[in-house]
Amino acid sequence: MSIIEIFDDGIKISYSLFILMASILIWFNFIKTRNENVYSVPEHQRYQSDYKMTICVRQDLGMGKGKIASQCGHAILGAYKKAIKNDPEAVKTWEKSGQAKVVLKVDLQELLESERRARDINVTCCLIKDAGRTQIAPGEYTAIAIGPAPSELINKITGKYKLL
Repeated sequence: MSIIEIFDDGIKISYSLFILMASILIWFNFIKTRNENVYSVPEHQRYQSDYKMTICVRQDLGMGKGKIASQCGHAILGAYKKAIKNDPEAVKTWEKSGQAKVVLKVDLQELLESERRARDINVTCCLIKDAGRTQIAPGEYTAIAIGPAPSELINKITGKYKLL
């Protein structure tokens, strides 16, 4: 056997190994991609509804219109910041669908119950505690923003409350 024949056989073996390795890598990539598409769909994408954010505001505190607007603003901004960090896909979907916001009336018990329900089903929420500089005593819970999330999920949390 000459050196050329040995070299030629080495090239054939190397080429065969290359084809084998490439085939294995392509197969693994196919399996990985298929599994990602099947199993990693975020929960908010499993729903075929619009997205919204709901703001629940306590009515038993006697807040003026400006104070209510301020507390809603705090709640919305807080929930938005949390959602950008923890659920950016929900934020993108909500932004593309018009950023719907619904404001509802609640009492303290309903406010706290809404927070518990949102956390139980992993929906972003931001509960606001007033600083007490104007109309409200320090430390009073005033509002909560829930979402952005699919309307179906939000309605499970706040569907029984009345519009403000």
